[in-house]
Amino acid sequence: YPLDWGTAFSVWALGSIVLLAPMLIVQDVSVQGPMGHTPGTIVSEIKRLNISLQRMPGSHAANRQLREFVNRLVAEAEKDDGQAQYQLALLHLAGEDVNGEPLEQSEEIAFGWLTKASKHNVVEAEVELGDFNLEGRGIPINPTEAARLYRAAADQGNMEAEARLGWISAHGLGVSWDGEEALRRYTNAERGGAPFGLWGLADMYLTGNGVVRNHELGMSYGVKAAEMGCAPALLQMGLLMLAGSDNPSIAEHAIAYIHQAAQAGDAEAQYLYMMIYAEGIGVTPWPNTVRWWGQRLSAAARRGRAEAQWYWGLALENGLTGHSDLSQ
Repeated sequence: YPLDWGTAFSVWALGSIVLLAPMLIVQDVSVQGPMGHTPGTIVSEIKRLNISLQRMPGSHAANRQLREFVNRLVAEAEKDDGQAQYQLALLHLAGEDVNGEPLEQSEEIAFGWLTKASKHNVVEAEVELGDFNLEGRGIPINPTEAARLYRAAADQGNMEAEARLGWISAHGLGVSWDGEEALRRYTNAERGGAPFGLWGLADMYLTGNGVVRNHELGMSYGVKAAEMGCAPALLQMGLLMLAGSDNPSIAEHAIAYIHQAAQAGDAEAQYLYMMIYAEGIGVTPWPNTVRWWGQRLSAAARRGRAEAQWYWGLALENGLTGHSDLSQ
């Protein structure tokens, strides 16, 4: 064939983009706890480097950078650096691969590093510890201690902690129920840019808890919180949209919300996503998807997450794994 320099250059450019994309694009994959807390950038950077290594196994630069990155983080944490201790705790919560080997996903180890970080007044660590106490993640549920930790972080200007103080006031967790206090805290947090503050306002207006019920306003707050990546909002907005409309495009949007919540680690969302693909709710049934999410849910259950154990039990009972297993 005659040489076409224009076509040749286009093919070369496309090939270069495909090869270099993993090193040029930072894929920010957030990891969230049930309260909607988003860790910092360390976990995302580890993920980015691992993605580069998976796509370009011969990339010695990325391999070396990853090893140095993690080793430096561990060294700083062991030197009693509060921020490094907090970020190392996040890595253990995520169980992210480090240099091709999975870092132990352990809430017990993470709790230890978070406790150390909180002694250096790392406010993000105080919020995370508050979540541990409120949800009983590897420790006995202690809403009173959660409230103390949230107040300590809120006093330092952390808006996620402010939103959580609204949540415990709205639901009487560790404190007396106080609708006015909840509304004040949520509003402060929303104005400060905290997604969970938006979700708290949505929860109040959707249920009429402490305010006059306003479904339209509640949905508006809820969708905004979901669009900002708040895991509880993603799940609940997805459920409300899925149940309240026969419109295929709305159903597709709802399923996407539930998928995002599942990716953030929400056990209920993972179970529901299994059910959606097992029963073909708004999608074509796809056993491989059901199996993949079942593996994630069962892994969390084996690590001792009570919520995951509950929903994995429901998956086994309802035969989402392919057959009903009542003994398990």
